[in-house]
Amino acid sequence: INLLQMPSLRKKDDIPINGEDITPAKDGCLYKEIVHESTDDEAPWFDDKVTIHYIGTLVDGTVFANTREKDEKVSFNLGRGEVIKAWDMAVATMKRGEIAKFFSKPKYAYGLKGIPGKVESATSVIFEIELIDCIGKDISDDRDGTILRRVIKKGDAYEPTNEDSVVEVMIKGTYNKGEVFDERTVTFYAGAGAVQNIPAAVERSVFRMTKGQHDRLRLTGKA
Repeated sequence: INLLQMPSLRKKDDIPINGEDITPAKDGCLYKEIVHESTDDEAPWFDDKVTIHYIGTLVDGTVFANTREKDEKVSFNLGRGEVIKAWDMAVATMKRGEIAKFFSKPKYAYGLKGIPGKVESATSVIFEIELIDCIGKDISDDRDGTILRRVIKKGDAYEPTNEDSVVEVMIKGTYNKGEVFDERTVTFYAGAGAVQNIPAAVERSVFRMTKGQHDRLRLTGKA
């Protein structure tokens, strides 16, 4: 076998949008072009609940999906692998209200499986995505939005917090326009935080954290 030439995935001439490679490895498999700039500085974090509209097309312009037709928005938890990799990676680069086009090679789209009757195996696709909203994950008992959690920095996945674990946490509580009402580093047994005046909502979040993780909580109402 004599392999004379192999097309590069990084050739800009092969990219049907005027975009930039947004993959961490710069492997040329996912490009982004902003269609409408956001006027909002709010960007999604890992595990946020994000809501989008999208239009999926083949490179020749054939539409295979359009949530706008019936106003059927799509929501998922960012970075959890609930959707194709292209969406997780794409939405992570957006801000609320932004509309952007993404050209994805099969690697991050539908791979060898494709979508029967719509997208053939090993087919590149284009998505136009609008990020409608991004909010922290609701971890309140009643899912009433009183405790919203956002993961600012992921921790060590191999060291989860368990009941009776001894944990050391840095806490900073603010209100209004950033006025600080509580700032300290404290050590306590998980499940017994009340002894150290740890708010129940904070302890609830601790049980979902791993070593080195940084969370931000938004507490409202009865929380």
